[in-house]
Amino acid sequence: TTSSAEEVELQHQGLVMLQTLTVFHPTFVAHRPALALLLRLLWRAPGRIQRLEDEESLKPQHQDESRLLVRCLVAYCRESRDVGVLFDLLSIFLVTSLVDYSFLKDFYREEVALKWEPACKRQIVAHFLRLLRETAAPGTTASKAAATPTAMEGVTATAPTTAAATATPADGATTAPP
Repeated sequence: TTSSAEEVELQHQGLVMLQTLTVFHPTFVAHRPALALLLRLLWRAPGRIQRLEDEESLKPQHQDESRLLVRCLVAYCRESRDVGVLFDLLSIFLVTSLVDYSFLKDFYREEVALKWEPACKRQIVAHFLRLLRETAAPGTTASKAAATPTAMEGVTATAPTTAAATATPADGATTAPP
């Protein structure tokens, strides 16, 4: 068996290759739903989040793990218009990082806000309202509304169930598909 450090190194090298592929073939991830699902699992993996929080203690070449994932997922979003991924990526701004994520802000500001179709923007608003409703305090009007089914439910597309759903990233996370 390989050590955890070797697994992280292999995962990093895979992300470097994938990010390079997305530069030259922007639709690469979008045309491979199992790969997109695996990237989302890696994004949500507790090990990646822990490495991001402990970024200063990592080797310099491993400090960009989250940046590589963001770049791959942005390429995926450009093609798939996956609203759930847009919201997942926002979490990068909750952690102080050595890496500059201004390219992600630019993506939201210049592409999503200005160039995406109105139907996609409606999905973004609907997803935001659903998240807001789900996090509302018990007993509030918003939480009572959450108990009532609405036409907005199920607006975002879900990734198909594939073998990647059972894949285990290098940090051992076994998260269910989104």
